[in-house]
Amino acid sequence: MFTLHAFIASAADVQPLEALEPKLTRIFQGQHSAQPDVSSNTLPFKNTARLLYRWPTWSFSVTCESGAEVAADAKFVSQETGVVFPDRLPVDRIRIVFAQDEGGDFTNHIIWITDWLKEEIPSAVLYDEASKCLC
Repeated sequence: MFTLHAFIASAADVQPLEALEPKLTRIFQGQHSAQPDVSSNTLPFKNTARLLYRWPTWSFSVTCESGAEVAADAKFVSQETGVVFPDRLPVDRIRIVFAQDEGGDFTNHIIWITDWLKEEIPSAVLYDEASKCLC
């Protein structure tokens, strides 16, 4: 399992989870991927909505988060990687948690999602928590 954080540096790029779902789902339409089962639920203890994308052998979840905890994490990422956020530390992010993919069968899916985030959210700074590096 690994986590990808998309810290959103511009308030103009912030989108609600409901708006992200159809855009993200379109990535998996067509010849290059089986359609995932898409559902939503609320994280226990945090009362945060999340999207779940599931295939028979793999899955990932998406949450949109805001607030002081996000800013604290952005500060840590800035110190860890040297990234400089314009204007202020972000207080918004999209967190994507990917399940293990031992066989590498879903590597392309992760790349598609990463590329989509970069295109869809121009001010996003992508951070791979496991590798402790920017994407």
